[in-house]
Amino acid sequence: MKRWVPIFILLLVTALVLAAGCTSGQKASGTFKSGDIREAQEILKKIESINSTAPDTFTSRIAVKCSINGKAFSIAGNVFYASEPLAIKVMLNDLIFKSPVVEILLESDQLKIYMPIDQSVYIRKPDPARDTTASLEINPQFVSQTALGRIPLISGYTVTKSFIEEEQGKSTGTRIVVIENDLFYESISVKNGIPDKVKILSKNGVDKFEVRYDNPSQLGDILFYKKVSAFSENTGNTFSIEYTDLKLNASFDRGKVFRIDIPRGVKIIQ
Repeated sequence: MKRWVPIFILLLVTALVLAAGCTSGQKASGTFKSGDIREAQEILKKIESINSTAPDTFTSRIAVKCSINGKAFSIAGNVFYASEPLAIKVMLNDLIFKSPVVEILLESDQLKIYMPIDQSVYIRKPDPARDTTASLEINPQFVSQTALGRIPLISGYTVTKSFIEEEQGKSTGTRIVVIENDLFYESISVKNGIPDKVKILSKNGVDKFEVRYDNPSQLGDILFYKKVSAFSENTGNTFSIEYTDLKLNASFDRGKVFRIDIPRGVKIIQ
C-alpha cells in the first residue's frame, strides 16, 4: 500500500482563503461511559491504515467554500494526483467570472503556485522543519491531510481516554478516543467504525480546531470522504471542500497534466 503523502495543494486553499462550510458543533444525544484503552488503540491502528492507503492516480472536481475574517469565497476546479513519483496538480477558477484564480503543481519535490491575477509564481521546495512550526490553521501538512479526507493525528501521541456513547443503556455505535502529546489534546469520534469528527486543542490555547468528515465512500481498501469541513474556534475561519466526479486510478498523460505554462514577465518568488 502506498503512503498518502501530504498534499500541498491545500496549502494553496489555506493561503488564499482558508475556509467556509462551517462545522456546527453536533451535540451528543446520549451519555458517555469509559471505554477500554485497548479498543481505542485498535481504532487508532485503523485510522493509521486509512491514512496510509492511496490510489495510483485520481482525478476529481472540487468545490471550495471559504470564509476568512468575515469574507466569503467560493472557488472550484480540478485536482490530479499520481504516485510513483508523486505529482499533484490543482487548477481553481472563480465561480462567478470563471477566470483562473490559481494553478498549483507539486512535482519532483518542488512546489509551484501560479496566480494569473497577480502575475506571479511562487516556487520552493517543501521544508518539513518550517512547515510544522506554524499554527495548525496554516500548517500545510495538517491542512492538506484534513482537506483530502485523511485523519490528522498529533505526533508522538499517548492514548489517555476512551468513551462509548449509550442511549437507554444501548450503544449508539459512537466511540471517542482521546490522545495527547506535549503540545496538543485530540479527540477522535468514530461512528460504526468510521471516523467522522476530530477536535484538536493546543495546550497553550492558540488552536481550537474541529474537522468533520461526511459522505464516506469505501472504494476497495481506500476510504474516501466526499466532503470535509473544518472550523477554527479561535479565528472563526471555516472551510469546506467537496469532491465530485471522483475517478480513482484514472488514466491521463502525466507530461501534459503536470506542468504549468508561465508567461514571460511573470514575477518569480522563491
